[in-house]
Amino acid sequence: MSTTEDMNDRHATILAELAEIGMVIARDLRAEVETAGTPEAKARAVAAFPRVARAVRQTLALEARFRRDAARDEVEEHERVNREMVSHIRRRKAQVRMWMQRAICEETPDDIETAEVRLHDLYERLDDQVLDEDFALAPFQQVIAHLHSELGLAPPTFGEAEDDDPDDDDPDDEVEQAASPPPGRPPPEPDFRYSSG
Repeated sequence: MSTTEDMNDRHATILAELAEIGMVIARDLRAEVETAGTPEAKARAVAAFPRVARAVRQTLALEARFRRDAARDEVEEHERVNREMVSHIRRRKAQVRMWMQRAICEETPDDIETAEVRLHDLYERLDDQVLDEDFALAPFQQVIAHLHSELGLAPPTFGEAEDDDPDDDDPDDEVEQAASPPPGRPPPEPDFRYSSG
């Protein structure tokens, strides 16, 4: 449990205890009013009751506010995680798209029709996997190897530059790394170009 969660739990416990203490005092004052032996004793109990009741109301209001704030923080944290996942998926799609486009063009430099079919299949797969957790969280090399197999390409060859997941590197370098072709062969200069849509 995080430090913030520990603190929130402790505050909630304290507020609940304060509210209960206030109610114990309020009940005692009620009993004093009902059993007072003199008008003075009864008056003192009656005079003290509004202060205790006000303290209880303030404690309950603070407890309600605390719960609202905790619920709001939970929603904000959930939204933050979602935003980060969407951003991660967008980067991953860009990395995969650039790598696979280069691999397809390398393997079919003279077969435009086959390249077009494979590229179309690639783009459909990327669209289908916008919110796919396996696609988002699996190691980059695993995703690339799977797509090579699914699209009928030769198994990819990763050099030292691709040993680590691009997502672990600086965001500004991610797309550039993902676009690097398999080592050992110069990047082709295809005489056709495709839009990723």
